[in-house]
Amino acid sequence: MQRKPVTDKERREGVGYAHGDTLYVVEQAPVSFIPFVLVVMAVVLGAVWCGRGEVWNAYVGAKAYVSQSIVGRASTALRLQGPLAVTAAAPAHVPTITKRKITLPDSKVFEIWDEPIPASCNAEQHTDYDGYAVQWGLGHFARSAAECCKLCQEFKPKPGVPHTCNTWVWCGDPSGTCWTPDIHTHHTGSCWLKYRETPKVNSKGDFPPEFRAEHKTAPLKVPQTSGVLKKPASPAAR
Repeated sequence: MQRKPVTDKERREGVGYAHGDTLYVVEQAPVSFIPFVLVVMAVVLGAVWCGRGEVWNAYVGAKAYVSQSIVGRASTALRLQGPLAVTAAAPAHVPTITKRKITLPDSKVFEIWDEPIPASCNAEQHTDYDGYAVQWGLGHFARSAAECCKLCQEFKPKPGVPHTCNTWVWCGDPSGTCWTPDIHTHHTGSCWLKYRETPKVNSKGDFPPEFRAEHKTAPLKVPQTSGVLKKPASPAAR
């Protein structure tokens, strides 16, 4: 019997050929698993891609990229992007307030607070700003610099006082007395609300040696904390 060549189709189907009385069966070609593996990998990669946000958050510790829009003149939007750490499930942070009782020179007890000062207050440590007093500080108290700043922000002009408040000055000296070079006795917690078109500093940082030589009771540093509020933008500039 003449041997007949085996075709590719017969090879795939396991067809044999006869040679004499003997039947030779061609071994069926093994099934290729490569396409199947590629399909499985595509499915897995697709699932990972769809859930990439959760996987990435778990990797970077819940950090996200947050886009912010700043609208300027002529409604021109500027896109700013930057990394911002966020924790979705964490409760809102409540700043810690440390309270301290101070005995004033008149034996009265006054409580001052050590609490965070909002950035909008533009607080400056050891600084005393000059200005027209829209609210006299003697007898006008605030428990903290933040509270004094808030009183300035909320101040409204009234008869005899045509100005708003754009400068606040608070003293948190724990001694009970807030030293000043004038003849008045200033107590801890005094809150001055002032106005001045152009901010001017009375004193800042350390008192000069020659000043302390003249004023023997002056402390090393200016005891006040002050801030100048930013002028609100006019409607035309918005």
